Amino acid sequence: MVKANFKASNKGEGEYREVQIFDNVDKIAAANSRYIEDLKTARDAQTQLDSQYIQDQQAALKRGLDSQTTESKFLSHF
Repeated sequence: MVKANFKASNKGEGEYREVQIFDNVDKIAAANSRYIEDLKTARDAQTQLDSQYIQDQQAALKRGLDSQTTESKFLSHF
């Protein structure tokens, strides 16, 4: 949105010229909204990556524990 104001001159024949004042509030608000949505998307993606990493680590720990349990059972027969 552009607001048009007029500025008068007291010199000469009193010329008037248009002075444009730019109101960028709507553009700034839209850019801020997009930025916030981008941050939310990045946060959600990072949360998914972290969740998958935790699941992978838990599975690796379980495999290690299962391996130790199997080895202990095998060695207990001797």
